[in-house]
Parts: sequence; C-alpha cells; structure tokens
Amino acid sequence: MSQGTLFSVPKATKKPGMDDWLKEQLENKTGGFRAARWGRCPNCQELTLHGMDADLCAGMVTADPTPLSPPQEHACMITGRPTFTVKPRGNSYELNDRRGAYLYGSRPPDQRGKTILPEHRCGARFPGFMTRPDNQETTSDQPDF
Repeated sequence: MSQGTLFSVPKATKKPGMDDWLKEQLENKTGGFRAARWGRCPNCQELTLHGMDADLCAGMVTADPTPLSPPQEHACMITGRPTFTVKPRGNSYELNDRRGAYLYGSRPPDQRGKTILPEHRCGARFPGFMTRPDNQETTSDQPDF
C-alpha cells in the first residue's frame, strides 16, 4: 500500500531570494506579499491598514490611516506606540516599521518626504486621514485578522 503525495515538492534548483512556492503561499495567505489591506478593527470598527511591516522577519501589524506630524510621532515614541512608514504600492500601500529608526539612532528619525502612520489602538486615534490610492471601496465588516 502506498500513500499519495500530500503536497507538491518544490524544484531542487535554488535561485537567489525567496522560493517561488513560499512566495506564492505568503501571497495567498496575506492577500498580496507586503501589500497592506484596508479593513475594520473588530473591536471599535475604525478603518485600518493591516499588513506585514518588513521584508524579512516580518510581523502582521495594524495601523491607523492618520498621517502624523513630527511632534505627534515624537509623542508616539515617548508613549511606546510603534509607527510605520507608508510607501504606495500599486493600488495599496506597504508598511515599514520605524522603531529601529528611533530606538537605535542617536537623534530623532528624519521624516522629510515620508508619510508616517501610528499603530492602531482603539479609542486613541489621531486627527486627519490619508487618501486611498484608488476610489474603490474594498473594506468589509469582518477583517481577516
């Protein structure tokens, strides 16, 4: 008696970078590799961005789409609230963690030309709102996280 194959085995040749099968699995799981998705917080129903915060050793994070001024980012630093740089990526955004910029730097991080968002915390939203890259409504009442 022989058991059938449970999953397809990746090819033996190794190319530089991430394996195609792993990248495909991550894209299927996250809705697009590194692309932040719009959704609603299950607790407070506020609109948020949810996605990975780095290319390597990434974690899933949720950010408020409210751009911060330099004094507001400094307030986040003092209170221990993580912040993220936002980079447009097609019809979505890419989030990048900024904790390293102010934890290990000798001076406050440079904010010129960057859009900075705070981590989402229910009931602690900054004023303002960033524009979406497209005009289509893609949010749902129940986010995937």
